[in-house]
Amino acid sequence: MPNSCPLADEALVAGCLKGQKESWSAFVDRFSRLVYWSLRKALESTAYRGRQDLLDDLFQEFFRRLLEGDYLARLRNAESIRKYLSVTACHLAMDKAKSLRRWAVKDIGAGEETDEGPEGELAFFGPSASETAAKRESDAVVAEVLGELSSKERLCAEWHWLDGKSHREIAQGLGIPQDTVSTVLRRTKEKLRKRFLEKGLME
Repeated sequence: MPNSCPLADEALVAGCLKGQKESWSAFVDRFSRLVYWSLRKALESTAYRGRQDLLDDLFQEFFRRLLEGDYLARLRNAESIRKYLSVTACHLAMDKAKSLRRWAVKDIGAGEETDEGPEGELAFFGPSASETAAKRESDAVVAEVLGELSSKERLCAEWHWLDGKSHREIAQGLGIPQDTVSTVLRRTKEKLRKRFLEKGLME
């Protein structure tokens, strides 16, 4: 009679690293709720809370990165697999939210934001209260504008700013004319610029 006991987390990771489809399916089943909860919890602390479409995209991207990148290899040496997955998922969500603001602000000419110090190293001293407030307000403006777009229009903006896709790549991915993509991005940037001016976030 075959052993029906579930594999330990470490054995499951080992099977995934060997390319065993059964292990990967079991891995996703075991940890999907943890990853989903971690992503949602992270987004709740940003201006993109409640964005189910972004949450779903992040969930798919997390497991794609896990399967295609070196995340799994790192898991082999992780002291706690569950903690590693939770922390990594949170970082992915926060990075995406930060990227939306950074690239949107940069693209409309409101100044380039950076989290790096003079030597290109991460700054160890936190931002001032006024800087933190400005970033939160910037996040809110970007989230507000994106929330007013249709699903395809929002994908145009997020693929452009988050993934660096060209107008042509976006058009092919969404099955719409390239001119339509260009128009959507131009109008979105104009709307962002107007809102930023109204909020005093750019000159």
